[in-house]
Amino acid sequence: MTRDDFRIISDLASRRTGIDLGEHKAQMVYTRLSRRLRHLGLTSFRDYVRLLERDEDGGETAVLVNALTTNLTKFFRSETHFDHLRDVVIPDCRERIRRGQSRRIRIWSTACSTGEEPYSIAISILRALGENIAGTNVRVLATDIDTDMLERASAGVYGDKWNGRLPGLEAGGGGLRWTLTGRRHQSAQVEE
Repeated sequence: MTRDDFRIISDLASRRTGIDLGEHKAQMVYTRLSRRLRHLGLTSFRDYVRLLERDEDGGETAVLVNALTTNLTKFFRSETHFDHLRDVVIPDCRERIRRGQSRRIRIWSTACSTGEEPYSIAISILRALGENIAGTNVRVLATDIDTDMLERASAGVYGDKWNGRLPGLEAGGGGLRWTLTGRRHQSAQVEE
């Protein structure tokens, strides 16, 4: 990959997503896109750049973006954020509900990857409000620029990723069972 190829790719990524790919990211870009070039049967990054320049429907550009994003996530990943949610945000919401000011809670989780963090937010709210959740309209909007990750997040299937990360949900069953219901506008549901 030449410097010009890297510049064109990094400029495209920046215009499309805001991702800043400085020169220090050239090796990462080379590694991640080499697989794509092999898959397409291309022999040079120049050929790939030409393909991107002719990408009228944006399909290959979306594949490029998906290849360049880093998808680091897990349930309850950032302890300080969940401490703030528990100690500040949820008590404020609970107090507004108690005073009859608002029964709406809206949270936007950006860069949600496969969805563990927004589901962790929903779980935290459901657990904290308990029976006070009745009549409360809770929405957690989860967004990401990686369309492959959003597809996985929409499925809401995590298998063994749950084990050991959620108190009350250990291997072998027991505790609460968290499931995803709905289709387009997903909603979390909890069952005893």
